[in-house]
Amino acid sequence: MSRNNYNNEIDVFINEFLEKENITKEELLDLLEATGNTFVERGHYDLAGEYFEKFIAIGKELNRIEDVASGLSNLGKIAYVRKDLKKAESSYIEALRIYREIEDRQGEADTLGNIGLIYSDKGELDEALKYHKGALEIDREIGYKQGEASQLGNIGLIYRARGDLSEALEYLKDALKIHREIGHKQGEASDLGNIGLIYSDKGELDEALKYHKGALEIDREIGYKQGEASDLGNIGLIYRAKGELDGALTYLGGALQIHREIGYKQGEASQLGNIGLIYSDKGELDEALTYLEEALKIFTSTQSHPQVLQIYSILSSIFIENEPIKAFSYMKQALEYAPSEENAVRALFNLLSIVTYLVQQNQWEYLQHIGTVQSPQFKDFNSFFAAIGYYAQHKLSRKKEFLNKYHKKRKELDESLLEILDELLREELNSQIVR
Repeated sequence: MSRNNYNNEIDVFINEFLEKENITKEELLDLLEATGNTFVERGHYDLAGEYFEKFIAIGKELNRIEDVASGLSNLGKIAYVRKDLKKAESSYIEALRIYREIEDRQGEADTLGNIGLIYSDKGELDEALKYHKGALEIDREIGYKQGEASQLGNIGLIYRARGDLSEALEYLKDALKIHREIGHKQGEASDLGNIGLIYSDKGELDEALKYHKGALEIDREIGYKQGEASDLGNIGLIYRAKGELDGALTYLGGALQIHREIGYKQGEASQLGNIGLIYSDKGELDEALTYLEEALKIFTSTQSHPQVLQIYSILSSIFIENEPIKAFSYMKQALEYAPSEENAVRALFNLLSIVTYLVQQNQWEYLQHIGTVQSPQFKDFNSFFAAIGYYAQHKLSRKKEFLNKYHKKRKELDESLLEILDELLREELNSQIVR
C-alpha cells in the first residue's frame, strides 16, 4: 500500500471515529498512540509511522508539545529499527530539545539512551557511553528503575563491543536483577539474550544456550515476535558453533519465517546471511550463494552499508580457494559500492587479506587479474594492486616487460604502501635471490 493510501485510510478512520464515538481530539491522541504502538509490536512499521505522524500533527494543533516529543521519539525508534540512523537521530534530537524545554526528565533520559544506541551502531563507542551514562544518571536521580535497567544493559553492550566481557557481564546482570524486581518481562528476556551473547563470546556455549532458551521462553510467553526471532537466531548460531548444522538451520529458518511475517527486513536479511553461512559450512555452495545474494539485495535496498560489505567479504572468502577470480569480482563490487572512506577502508582490508593468502599459496595465475580491482576513493591502492598484477604476469611468463611495469608502478607508491608491498613479496623475492 502506498504512503498516500495509508494517509487516506487513517484520515477516514479518524473522521468516522470522531463522528460515531463522539470523542475529543485529546482522547483521539491516546487511540492513535496505542494503535501506532500495536503496529510497531507487530512489525508493521510503515503503518505505525503514519499513525505517529498523525499523532504529532494533532499534538501540534492542540499545542500539546509533550505529545509531539513522544511522537518524534516513536518515529525515531521506527527509523532506528530500519537502520535509517540519520532520520532516527534527527527525530531524537528534536524530541530531546522539547523534553529539556518542558523539563521532562524521564523523556530526556530515554532520548539520551536512544541517541546512545545510534552512536553504538556507528561504532563511536565513547560517544555512545557518554549518552548512556547521562541517561543512567537521570534515571537514578528520578528513581525510574526500568530506565536504569535499560541503560545498565546498554552500557554492558558497549563494554562487550570493546571486548571487556567481565565488565559487560556485570552491567547486564545488574540490569537483569532490576527487570526481575519490577516484573518487566520483555526487559528480562532482552537481558537474558544479551548475557547469552557474552557467554558465546567467552566460548561457554552451553551456558549461552541456557540463557538464550530462557529468553525465548519469555518472549513466546508475552508474544514478542521480534524478540522470539532474535532468540531463535542466536540459538541457531550457537548450534553452528557446536558444529550441529542441521539444528542450526532449523532455528535460523524459524527466525527467518518470523522476520518475514512481521516485515522486519533487517532481521530477514541477517537470517538469510546466517543460513547462507550454514550452507557454505555444509559445502553446498550454490545454496549458500542463493541465500547470501538475497541478503545482499535486502541490505543494499535498506542502505545497510556495513552489512553489504560484510556479505561481499563472506562471498569473497567462500570462493577464494576454488574461484579466486569470482572472489576478486565480489571485492571489486564492494569497492565500487563503498559509500564512505570508512567503508572503503574495510573493503580494502578484506581484499588485502585475499591477496596475502594468494601470494602465500603462489596462486599467480589468479593474482595476474588483481589489477582489474580499482578503488574509487583510494587511487594509490590502484597502483599497488596493478604492481602485484604485473609481478604475477612476470612470474607466469618470465617476460621482462611485465617486470619493468611492476617497477614503474612500484615507484608510484607512497612509503607506507611500498612497505606493505615489500613485506608481501619479501619471501618470494628472497627465494629468487637464493636461486
